[in-house]
Amino acid sequence: MYDGDLYKGIKAVRWVETETFIGLDRRLKRMWRLIDRRVGDQSTRAPSLVTALRQLRVQATEVRALSGRAAFEKRARATAELAGAQQLPQAEATLLDLVSKLKNNEIPGDPRYWLEDQIGELIRYVADRRASV
Repeated sequence: MYDGDLYKGIKAVRWVETETFIGLDRRLKRMWRLIDRRVGDQSTRAPSLVTALRQLRVQATEVRALSGRAAFEKRARATAELAGAQQLPQAEATLLDLVSKLKNNEIPGDPRYWLEDQIGELIRYVADRRASV
């Protein structure tokens, strides 16, 4: 979904996690940001994809409530974006598919267990891919 041109000017992938935003920091250089709402630099080094997936799996335990579902979708989209930035399009597509199935209520029964299983399989896939590189 995201091509390499989006991240061309970014030297290292930076990660921002605040109450209102979770995801990649796309700002290039401080000098080009004339109006910056963030006073301090809240970005850190991006977590490994396996770490982000584990955080997502914990977030999946709260999907029965509407607020938990919205938080899960937000984190899942950010994790998919991280997967795209790390050149793992299959992981990105799987995460976006999880979000669409959750949004369309296509998950049978309690979605927590199904999501945890799917994310667990994705963690194993990403860990195996990283080990083979």
